[in-house]
Amino acid sequence: MKNLGSYSCLLPFYFCLAASASAAGAEDRAAAARQLIETRCVICHSADLIEQQRLDRRQWQAVVTKMRSWGAPLSDAEAEDVIRYLAQAYPPDGAPARK
Repeated sequence: MKNLGSYSCLLPFYFCLAASASAAGAEDRAAAARQLIETRCVICHSADLIEQQRLDRRQWQAVVTKMRSWGAPLSDAEAEDVIRYLAQAYPPDGAPARK
């Protein structure tokens, strides 16, 4: 095993940096999902209709699948991002986690 010597003090920094990058990635995905909703979902109905829903992940998946079958222009990957965002932002327990 290679001796890290004085570099071992940098390990906590690298772990924090990796965690920060992961959080930033999640925020970027959430922002991208919000943008998809604003540009692809709201072309047929208002954002208020979406925001008033309080569904779990399975229910949001069913809604997005139905909307795609009716022509919502979302790829599989985009649909998954939208489902993840909606399930986190508009959960069934009432108040939204975040907008």
